Amino acid sequence: MAGLVLRMKKHIQKCVPSENSQLPMSTIYDSESNEDLTLDEISKAQKYSRDAYPDNNTESMSASASALTIAVIDSDSTLCINDSDVVMTPKRPKPSTSKSSISSFVIRTSQSEKNELDLQIARCLYATNTSLRAVEHPEFKKMINALRPGYKPPNRNSVSTDLLDKVHNSVQTTIKENLCNKKVCLALYGWSNVHNEPIISVCVTDIESERVHLIESIDTSGNSHTSEYLLQLLKNSIMKCEEYNCKVTSIVTDNAANVTKMRRDLFEELDRKDIITYKE
Repeated sequence: MAGLVLRMKKHIQKCVPSENSQLPMSTIYDSESNEDLTLDEISKAQKYSRDAYPDNNTESMSASASALTIAVIDSDSTLCINDSDVVMTPKRPKPSTSKSSISSFVIRTSQSEKNELDLQIARCLYATNTSLRAVEHPEFKKMINALRPGYKPPNRNSVSTDLLDKVHNSVQTTIKENLCNKKVCLALYGWSNVHNEPIISVCVTDIESERVHLIESIDTSGNSHTSEYLLQLLKNSIMKCEEYNCKVTSIVTDNAANVTKMRRDLFEELDRKDIITYKE
């Protein structure tokens, strides 16, 4: 405790120089060390502490301060002062050393994000006619890992089953929204796929937006493309368009003989005289 009193005296002499060189009669001393401090010095020290540290909190004082016994002595009497009247400078708070969360160094992929990424990869494969086996190629996996560390892309089985169904349903919903209450032009196209299988696709074009939608593709293997067979496909396609709440007002076909006969038979089979037919 003697060292505490000595430090207080040195602090006052250094920072708050006394106006009078002589010590007044009234003094403050430590009962254990008998070292004296003047009341004037203590008063100036208190004022300096309040000005320098306006946010001083006496509750943060060291517990050792409660052991300091200070008395005021003059020529006639002795007065005890509580240790709460002594202003001690608290320690300055240490700068925050909180560590950054590890999540700031790790790329996390939630389940919802993974589902969306899986769907986007599947859409890319379908739209570009890329082999579904590409998702299992080592270089493809390296690319995905470089773009999104920790994310595991779907396998070939997923993109050929569950993801294919989800993308198909999503596309069908979008088509229905776009064709609702619209007037469309229907077109029939025939070709052979990579397996040399005869295919006829049915497409409709929104006349207002000029946006083309694939309604269905029909495998015609084992069927001759006669006018009767093509007429039946055409009538089914017109009924299919009604499921999308759109109205067929025109039809486009090629100028083959069987197709030309199909167009003539169309007006006899259907009670629709407002349909216009075109040939390419």
